[in-house]
Amino acid sequence: MSQQSVIYLLKEKLSQLSKTEKKLATWILENPKKVTTMTVTQLSEVSDASPATIVRLCYSLGLAGFTDLKFRLSREEKIIDQALHTDIVKNENVSTIKKKLKFTLNNAFEETISLLSDQDILKAVSMIEDAEIIYTFGIGASGLAASDLFQKFTRVGKSIMYSLDNHLLSTAIASTEKKN
Repeated sequence: MSQQSVIYLLKEKLSQLSKTEKKLATWILENPKKVTTMTVTQLSEVSDASPATIVRLCYSLGLAGFTDLKFRLSREEKIIDQALHTDIVKNENVSTIKKKLKFTLNNAFEETISLLSDQDILKAVSMIEDAEIIYTFGIGASGLAASDLFQKFTRVGKSIMYSLDNHLLSTAIASTEKKN
């Protein structure tokens, strides 16, 4: 099971939830500390959601059930107290911004680790090792990542092509062998 923050998970999945699950998730996000001391029936009454919706939401989040939700929320009490799961706001102090960024980055790493299998990573490494030339591209922030990858692979002697011109890349990719 991923150790990603359940608060972060709720916020991330909010747009993908059904209308009733979304309403329940919003209530939980607004009252996370209360949920840790409630029963399913109590949460059902105050949030105007059925017990089945509560359990369904837990499963939608990849949790084992309502008890798991309560446990994960109670583990995040410090995060909840410091409101680290909220967006950065104007005139917020630097220390709080640093904590919020750390919280967000840790969650991104936890999610990435939970989604990547060792087998997929080894397959990708093998494909990179076997390629005569690697093509990389991106637009906007992805372009920065592609540029960084170009610089790093160039340093270790890998042939890599990076261009901001997507037409040039399209032509290069179309005329190359499948293994690249």
